[in-house]
Amino acid sequence: MPVIDPQLRAILERHPIEHATREHERRLNPVDRSALKIRDLTGSPRFWLAVAVFTIGWMAWNAMGPRHMRFDPFPGFILLLSVVKLTQLVFLPLLMIGQNLGDSHAQAQAEVVHQAMLRQTEEMDLLMKRLDDIESKLDEAMKGRTR
Repeated sequence: MPVIDPQLRAILERHPIEHATREHERRLNPVDRSALKIRDLTGSPRFWLAVAVFTIGWMAWNAMGPRHMRFDPFPGFILLLSVVKLTQLVFLPLLMIGQNLGDSHAQAQAEVVHQAMLRQTEEMDLLMKRLDDIESKLDEAMKGRTR
């Protein structure tokens, strides 16, 4: 087991480095996890391509399909508008929750980076102090030799 200097041990204890992502994921409840999955899904180009294909297909079928099989008459597309609005009502709050969770994760990561920087600064200060001590001892030893 390596021996750690007491001053360095104190620095490490004052500024522990945590894994922000693991800690953030540990705190999530099932609704939060669902919101993040929906946010990730709806933010993908594949999802928007699927929505575009669905909408164009719906409109094309109801504008140009066989008259007896059309279910949402052209040009109003009232059912399509209702489906889109309902989808927005369901997804919008979940997307906002997902965005807020993403922001809190980013803040947690920033705090970890800040703690790491504080720790690094203290470690560097300790090293500089020790180097100064070594340099002064070497200077004294060299002066003693030249006499």
